[in-house]
Amino acid sequence: MKYRKIDEAQRGAYLADYVYTYPLKSRYDFDMSRNGVKLISTDVVNIYIHVPFCKKKCSFCTLFSTFNASNDTMLEYAKALIEEIRAFFTKNHMENKILDSIYFGGGTPTSLPTFCIEQIVDEIHKYIKFSEAIEISIETTPTDIDLDYLQALKVAGINRISIGVQSLQNNELLKIHRADNIEKIMETIVNVKKCGFYNINTDLIYGLPEQTQESWIDTLQKIIDLGVTTVTMYPLVKKNNLRYDDTCMMTQDKYLAYDLALELLKENKYEQFTFVSFSKCKNGCRHEESFFAGNSTIGFGAGARSYFENVHYCNNNTSGKHASEIIKEYLQNDYSTSVESVMLNPIEKKNKKVLLGLLLTGQGAYIEDFDKDLGQYLLKNKLAYVEQEYIKLTDKGLKYSSTIADVMINDIFCKD
Repeated sequence: MKYRKIDEAQRGAYLADYVYTYPLKSRYDFDMSRNGVKLISTDVVNIYIHVPFCKKKCSFCTLFSTFNASNDTMLEYAKALIEEIRAFFTKNHMENKILDSIYFGGGTPTSLPTFCIEQIVDEIHKYIKFSEAIEISIETTPTDIDLDYLQALKVAGINRISIGVQSLQNNELLKIHRADNIEKIMETIVNVKKCGFYNINTDLIYGLPEQTQESWIDTLQKIIDLGVTTVTMYPLVKKNNLRYDDTCMMTQDKYLAYDLALELLKENKYEQFTFVSFSKCKNGCRHEESFFAGNSTIGFGAGARSYFENVHYCNNNTSGKHASEIIKEYLQNDYSTSVESVMLNPIEKKNKKVLLGLLLTGQGAYIEDFDKDLGQYLLKNKLAYVEQEYIKLTDKGLKYSSTIADVMINDIFCKD
């Protein structure tokens, strides 16, 4: 069957990885000198800063990060970030662009001292105009921050905090090797609010070892009761390097967990933006929304990816290398050498716009650019609807959007 994966997903038998970009990194097939390719940017841009340091590696994490780095290494890394930012904007003048968001991701960016965060923001501001409503967001874990650190983040310009909570059940936290406990997590959220941060996100995972539908909803209800404005919830996806016991939810149970969470979030006035993100405030994650809307993203830091209209690239060749080796290479870089990249031809540019538009609620994909056969299938199965020449996903379609995106990338776009 042509759309077997989507059919299996609707039966609760298949769940694809969350898709957030196109082309996938597996397509990065050549080295690119940034001096040799002119970067074509949108008028509005975003910046992503990758900080790959953590105190420990969580069992579910597949992101590029390392743990137990020395203070000297982290300070050297912050200095390298500033040098890379300076080098990039010296070669690529963007005085006429508007910066919509800065996102410090990781790893755990709050591993860095706050003065480093402030220096990085100040350096960026030298070269590009900030939007009046710029979002400057940072990821953290509850064990990393206290009131003094949070107050210093405010001074540095941070206005959105994203906390890696994952669960509010101590037995589940132990299973995934988190250093946190319920009391510390809840204290941290209270402190973030006390310091005047209005836009607060919590990352949650459903499908964890020993997690039940009841414990999952209990976690979500506690987050809602704490007044968190944005919730990002990911299904646990077992990958080859992750080992879990048989107490993890089956795929059909993850879909049920999604349904229960969706009902609870809607009851509490959270609006859905993508498969994973929900918010009670407008622009709950401006960085993500701006990216899905097609605006360019400039990535700084080891392993960071950049997304321009004509090219996507990664700062380092990361294939088969240990994180510490990649960081060492980054610290020795002159920020103009070859990187992994993929050039986008006109068809891939169209495909990217179609895919990201479909995955962002309220935007949709222009129906004339959409695969007609897939469009008919989605409409017939009530996974999508048409509004003013755009095809948009229904609530049911959003539930299976990762699998729909998987089919678009691997079964449709590959034929173009």
